[in-house]
Amino acid sequence: MRSIDFRMDVLRNGVRYQQLIFSEAPNIDCSADAEISMTLRGTFRHNDAVDLLRDELQPVVILDGTEYPVGVYRPATVRQTIRDGVTLDEIEAYDRSLLLSWAKLETRAYHASGSSYSSVITGYLTAAGIAMTMFAPTSETLGSAREWDIGTSYLTIINELLDELAYDHIWFNARGVAMLQPYAAPAVSNIAHTYGFNAFKLVSPSRSRETDIYSKPNVFIVIRTSPDYTTALTATAVNDNPMSELSTVRRGVRIPEVYRVDNIASQSALQSYANKLRDRGMEAAETVQITTAIVPDHQVGDTVALTDAEVAGLYRESGWSFSMEVGSQMTHKLERTVL
Repeated sequence: MRSIDFRMDVLRNGVRYQQLIFSEAPNIDCSADAEISMTLRGTFRHNDAVDLLRDELQPVVILDGTEYPVGVYRPATVRQTIRDGVTLDEIEAYDRSLLLSWAKLETRAYHASGSSYSSVITGYLTAAGIAMTMFAPTSETLGSAREWDIGTSYLTIINELLDELAYDHIWFNARGVAMLQPYAAPAVSNIAHTYGFNAFKLVSPSRSRETDIYSKPNVFIVIRTSPDYTTALTATAVNDNPMSELSTVRRGVRIPEVYRVDNIASQSALQSYANKLRDRGMEAAETVQITTAIVPDHQVGDTVALTDAEVAGLYRESGWSFSMEVGSQMTHKLERTVL
């Protein structure tokens, strides 16, 4: 029989410093497609040693004696109340993307054509105080000069540049490390979790399923339209997978959709971007919601395999949530890769 417990650590300069005691069980929510993916909400006994303007929170799940951190969060709002003579802090906190959202240009930014994407992005991360990163290497350079106005957030700039590389938007892992990686469609090679009725981590029989296929395109055409480039670039990705109900094969008709981008790193990046639109278009066609025991090592946008015959397949996890309370369950929202 498994044992589970919870703890809320306080980090100062990235080092465990104090703990906060729950007054009510905190909730942790992940939304992979949100600008800031991870949210923590909870009510805690006030601790005078903790400075919520500078310290960070790190929830920890202790499962069968093993500790699992579940993100690093910066408080965004704190509401203080007194109940039965006890001072409480009601906290809403977000992952370290919040720092990039807070950081904004104070002067107009200019980056010359030929500048390295990785050096430009890393510069904004460093300026916002983000030191721990896992940046998949790229040799791509800016094809044209780029400028951003005063007041543009570092998060906006970084994500725009990542789009041009056909990378995922920046997200932070369970230990608060910034993840900057190329988009990868769900595949057998990157399955992070497997669930089924007969598995140890039981899937609740209650689940919902929603399908939206009728208006979905199956041909994705992407054009670089910026006049700053002398060469026009076009990339096309076709869903011709016979297993997909949306595909040109199954529907017997091509349904194109045209997307325009101002900037992209290269022809290969443009093709990767078109492929991403095609893959995500298939994912969004069916949504499945399941409930499991708390599994604390889920990240942002994991690939999940379901083994039950009715919903068997590979899914991208677009969201999950749980309460830090013994007996609570974890809910997951999954998007199927191929119908």
